[in-house]
Amino acid sequence: MSYVYIQTQKQNNYALIRFSHKESKNALSTLALEEIVNAVENFDSDDEVRSIIITGENDCFSSGIDLKELGANIDDLPQLLDRQKNAFISLANVRKPLIAAAAGYAFGQGIELLLNCDVVLAADNLCLAIPDASLGIVPGIGLEKKLIEVLGRAKTMEMMLCGRAMMAEEAEKVGLVSRIVPLSELENEAIKTAGIIAQSPEFTAIAIKETLKAFENPSYSAGIDEALMRAKIISGSDDFRLYLKHFSQK
Repeated sequence: MSYVYIQTQKQNNYALIRFSHKESKNALSTLALEEIVNAVENFDSDDEVRSIIITGENDCFSSGIDLKELGANIDDLPQLLDRQKNAFISLANVRKPLIAAAAGYAFGQGIELLLNCDVVLAADNLCLAIPDASLGIVPGIGLEKKLIEVLGRAKTMEMMLCGRAMMAEEAEKVGLVSRIVPLSELENEAIKTAGIIAQSPEFTAIAIKETLKAFENPSYSAGIDEALMRAKIISGSDDFRLYLKHFSQK
C-alpha cells in the first residue's frame, strides 16, 4: 500500500514506519495519523512481524497537530477530532510491541504518539514541548492522562500551561523515555531492540504488554472522551475561530 506521509519497510522480524513529510515538519494531520495507524495495524496482523518501529527525521519526530488542517476545516473540527480519537484508541489497542525512535523535536500530539509506544528510544537531540495552549488549543487527545501518570500534576501543568520544553536528559530522568541514544546510532539501536524482543516467544511479548496495560488506569477511554469534549467546545467558539484565523495569517 502506498502512503502520502509515511514510508514503510519490513525486514527480518520487524517492521519500520518512517514519518516523513518535511513540507509539514511531520505535522500530525488526521490523514497522517490514520496512515500511521493503518500501517501499524497491518504489521500487527502480519505473522512475520514481531515488533514495530516508529521513527521520524533526524531533526523532527513530529511538530504536533496540523494547524493548516484546522484552519482549512474549521466547520468540520468535531468530525476531525472524532477521527483522531479513534486513531489513538486503535493505536493503544495494538498487540505487538511498538518501539519509538525519536529525534529532534516532538511537540503536542507528537508526544502523544511517542507515549503510545512501549519502548521509547530518544536521540540526544530530542526536545519535547507542548505549545498548544499558546495556540488556543487543548493539548492532545488523552495526552493529559499519559503525562500526569508519569510526571505528576505540577510538571504536567507547567508543560501544558507554559509550554516549557523538556530535553532528552530530563525526559529520561522522569521516565518519559526509556533511554537516550546518540543520534547517529538511534535507528540501529531501535533495530537491535527489535531483535532482542524477537528472541522471546511472540506470545510472551504480547502477554507482557497486555499485563502492563491491565495495571494502568482503566479510565483511558473516559479520559479521551473528556479531553475530546472540551476540545470540541473550544473549537466551536467564536474566540477560537478568530484566534486561529489570525494565527494562520501570521
